[in-house]
This record gives sequence, structure tokens and C-alpha cells, in this order.
Amino acid sequence: MDQYRFGYPADFLAKFPTVVGAAAVALHIDSTSDETAAEGLLRAQEEVVRASFASAPLSSHPHISSWRTVYSSFGPNRYGGLW
Repeated sequence: MDQYRFGYPADFLAKFPTVVGAAAVALHIDSTSDETAAEGLLRAQEEVVRASFASAPLSSHPHISSWRTVYSSFGPNRYGGLW
């Protein structure tokens, strides 16, 4: 089986030592078969996520606001340029 690596550059971790990230790899997916079942699962999960964001403005959700803080710390080039 192939090995996959996920990580952050050292200078990013120095600036944001509490960052937590994850990656998922799906193996042996048959994209030629009927998509109906998978699409139903996806749509159901979309509704769960949509409901979790419905009670307050998106910008105040803890998962969103923490990343907004990180992005704003990047400076004038807000979407990169840290490393």
C-alpha cells in the first residue's frame, strides 16, 4: 500500500503551534458504479452540516472564526505568503 504524508511547514507550526489538521484517503473506490447510494449519504451529511451552521452567522462559528484569525495574521497577502 502506498504511504501518504500530511503536515505543515516548520515555520507555520512555529507561528501556530496548536494547529490541528487531518487528511483522509479513500482507497478502492469504484467511480464507475451507481452513484445513487453515495449521493444520498452525501446529501444527508450536507444537511447535518448546514444545520450546525444555521443558528448563528457563519463568521461566528468556532471552526470558521479560528481560521479567520489565522488568515488575518498573514498580513496584506491574507491568503498565503507565510512561507
